[in-house]
Amino acid sequence: MKGIAVMRIIMSAAAVSCVILLATACTDSPILPNEPSDSQAYLQTTDTLADGNLNLAASMDEDVVKWMAELFSEQTGCSVSYAVMGAAEAERFFLDLNGSKKVDVYLGGTANLHERLKRAHLLERYLSDERVHHDTRFMDDDGYWSSFCLELYAIGYHPQAFAETFENEALPQTLQELADPKYRGHLLLPNPDTSFGGDTWCVSVIQSRAQKEGVQLLKNLLNNAETFAQNDLTAAQKTGLGMYPIMVGRLSDQIRMKNAGLMIESVVYPDTGWTITPVALLSGCGHPNEGKAFIDFVLSREVGRRIQQQCGSFSTREDAAPPPDSQNQLSDYPLSKSGWAYQNNLLREDVRAMLDQYKKPA
Repeated sequence: MKGIAVMRIIMSAAAVSCVILLATACTDSPILPNEPSDSQAYLQTTDTLADGNLNLAASMDEDVVKWMAELFSEQTGCSVSYAVMGAAEAERFFLDLNGSKKVDVYLGGTANLHERLKRAHLLERYLSDERVHHDTRFMDDDGYWSSFCLELYAIGYHPQAFAETFENEALPQTLQELADPKYRGHLLLPNPDTSFGGDTWCVSVIQSRAQKEGVQLLKNLLNNAETFAQNDLTAAQKTGLGMYPIMVGRLSDQIRMKNAGLMIESVVYPDTGWTITPVALLSGCGHPNEGKAFIDFVLSREVGRRIQQQCGSFSTREDAAPPPDSQNQLSDYPLSKSGWAYQNNLLREDVRAMLDQYKKPA
């Protein structure tokens, strides 16, 4: 393994600018309607990758990005540099600060953001051979991005802290119950501006209901939140430590904190929101072969299994088992039938305008 370089991003435009200066520049090349590319079987190209380099931008928990980068580097000999940022910061990085010219692959974030990057001609079409093993419902039909895992949202709670705070009260099983004013100041939510899922949870609340009902429910939930955690994992950690009695966030992060020994239990509420996590190659990047090989790696069965076993997420790969903590198959969960969160892009401006009214301290 040649090495892993970490380019840390603090959630600010200034920090992103620093990363732009640190990253290796990619060649300028306009995106064209590409023919389907031949897949790079990454384990069969180690000779060509041994002296390679890969610049990676990621909107995922850093420990997950780290083991992915280390494993890929160990197996191929390719050096990997990565920077981690929230989904909203990634949007500014790529669309406002020309970050697409500085990295080869974007890992994580939201499918909606990948769609916006595609429409801005910032992604290169790449049809990995590994795509055939993944559920086609979660793939870009045009081949510009491929999802590798699915996240769903759940209510997380600390049994002792909840019992002490709400004596003789039943645990809320739905978002409507959690919107009760009695939870005001006790609910913890991930920050839509810094979390890796961005504001997809907020959109999912509206998307799975009638517009007027969903908007009012989201307003009530935001009113009940005393503060925002930096991301879903931080929210799960603080709840698992008993700092807050109850939260809403990604189920996978709650599973991870429970497996780490913290006291947190989860309730997947009816019509829960869900989102898919993609990976994509940047158009005109400087290391396209390394980037394609990394995408093959991310979509591989080995990574699919590790995603579920180590991260508690659901792999979109059809030959991978469900997370060890899950007693049901994904199809048994009460998922919203309205599609992955943010598939309805018309909600974006309304949600962002609403969130601007609910700025909270971290």
